[in-house]
Amino acid sequence: MRPEDIVFATVMLPLLGAALAFCAKLLPKGRVASVVEYTGALVGLGLPPLVLILLFPVVFSGQSVSGVVGQWFVGIGITFRFDALAWLVNILGFTIGAAAWVYSLGAGPKGPAFTGVFLIQTAALCATIMTTDLFNLFVCLEIMGITSYVLIPTSRKAGATLASFSYLMVSASAMVFFLLGTYGFY
Repeated sequence: MRPEDIVFATVMLPLLGAALAFCAKLLPKGRVASVVEYTGALVGLGLPPLVLILLFPVVFSGQSVSGVVGQWFVGIGITFRFDALAWLVNILGFTIGAAAWVYSLGAGPKGPAFTGVFLIQTAALCATIMTTDLFNLFVCLEIMGITSYVLIPTSRKAGATLASFSYLMVSASAMVFFLLGTYGFY
């Protein structure tokens, strides 16, 4: 199997895990729902590091994996580049993400909705480091921002909703400047 064929598994597996976690939300609370949620977390946080292990020899031999999603032309499709820096950021993201998710089981917000949104944010992090164009970088940053707005109030602490709204306003202002800069660049 070519590295180009498996590199996007680091983005797709967390999304598949998020879908499983949201399916667990549809099930009645109990053992089956918990098993489906934990399976989603395992798929989203446990399997991508295995893909990264497969990609280790390629990226640390000085090569990079690049291509276009969907076999489109370079100027039209979503282009990506996966190199040693992307590998390091991904392994760091999955390691810290898995530790944070396990910690949240006992001390923080929990449940299938939290797990699903958390996995979407993890997928957006992976996509952000692999993108090679400004528009897709903007989309990935927006996905990370939107999931943050949702995850902040899940702590149920006093002021969490206000903090989420404040973050939304600051982030929206920053994204306006990012878009203006992108417009000026193009």
